[in-house]
Amino acid sequence: MTSTTSIPSQPVPAGTLDDYRKLAHDCVKQLQEKYHWRANWHRRIFRTSGILIILVSSGLPLLAAFSYPRKDLVVAIAGVVIAAITALRTFYRWDEVWAVLRRTHFDLTHAHNLWQVDFRRAESEPDPAERERLAYEATRALIERADKIRGDESERYFGSLSFPPQAV
Repeated sequence: MTSTTSIPSQPVPAGTLDDYRKLAHDCVKQLQEKYHWRANWHRRIFRTSGILIILVSSGLPLLAAFSYPRKDLVVAIAGVVIAAITALRTFYRWDEVWAVLRRTHFDLTHAHNLWQVDFRRAESEPDPAERERLAYEATRALIERADKIRGDESERYFGSLSFPPQAV
């Protein structure tokens, strides 16, 4: 469920504002964009498969009502298409994954927005040492939020799975 992008546990303490800006982009902004992309694909697959099920199953009575060559084969293929798409939707749970990915994307966006507010405050600090400390703290907090968000995402997804009872 989670991306393979690695988020360091803490940024390097000594750095320029550009270093922290790059770290925030590399660790969180790119991750946020990946979640957005993945959520959109799950939404498209979920909706397309639903539309196909509706169209094929609503056309099934028409296919069965008329006489034409290979009618049995056509009706059977329509039934297989309905069953296969329904089974794939149940197995892959595109609707649930879409919701989990979108929630994670929103949470990462919120965390990044909080970082931007904190970072702007750091940028406006006249004292260079305090500016660097504030930038470090803002970036560290962002990375911690992102780690927690991704952990929560895994718990939401895997917590919703039902597993058969274990044989003892």
